[in-house]
Amino acid sequence: MKKQILFACFFAMATASAFSQVSFCHSIGGSLYINSETAGFAILYSPRLNLAELNDESTISIGTHFGFGLSGSVNSQDGGSGTVTVDAPLMVEYNYGLAANPDEDDDFGFFGGVGFGYNLMGGTDDTFGGTYGGSSAGPVLNAGVRVMIAEHPLGARLSYLINVKNNGASTVGIGLFYILGDY
Repeated sequence: MKKQILFACFFAMATASAFSQVSFCHSIGGSLYINSETAGFAILYSPRLNLAELNDESTISIGTHFGFGLSGSVNSQDGGSGTVTVDAPLMVEYNYGLAANPDEDDDFGFFGGVGFGYNLMGGTDDTFGGTYGGSSAGPVLNAGVRVMIAEHPLGARLSYLINVKNNGASTVGIGLFYILGDY
């Protein structure tokens, strides 16, 4: 009975400690996605949950860098065209320095991670007829930096989606973002 009570106490302390480390961070910006078939611009929103705080300056997180964009034009002479861009990766990342957690206010930080993602870029063009682009899915690698510039927390991200679908293309993403919160 003493062992069970001791185990229950240890489990409760370990669980409380693990959950006390969970924190939320997010940023917003813009991104360009390029593959061998097409390219697309998107608004970028990057929420993440920091699941483990390794020390005061580094965390392990799970999150996304969701990109969404629409554009189009219509005129009475030529018809119209439209494009859509969607990028939806689910990432596990290591964060260090600036914005690694909501309390970290260094002047520099970086992150890197792996995950799985889906990308859709395509559109229609009545002027030239038909549709173009397609979708891709597969493993994603990404890395980026976060810096303070003129007292504003900014960042840049580079990603690479390795396509494993038939009839798709691997996609490179380049993003710039503003880190939300008090830094």
